[in-house]
Amino acid sequence: MTAGHERYRAPTADDHPDHLAWRARMVEMATGTPAARPEYPSVATMAGNVLAAAGRVVAAAATGKPVLAPDDVVEARRAICGR
Repeated sequence: MTAGHERYRAPTADDHPDHLAWRARMVEMATGTPAARPEYPSVATMAGNVLAAAGRVVAAAATGKPVLAPDDVVEARRAICGR
């Protein structure tokens, strides 16, 4: 006989890419109190980041350099995808 929580074991494991959100949801379900919302940058900061990234892409394309993400960013993205 199981306690009925086996289906949540994999999503809340440390190696699951979205484990923090799953754990927060499980705590919310268990305690009845909503989990804290993550802090996001302001709209102005996000807009500035978009403009800076676009500027880097244009500069790289104008000089003939490839437009690539740094290796650490590529690895982080692959980890999210499970590859």
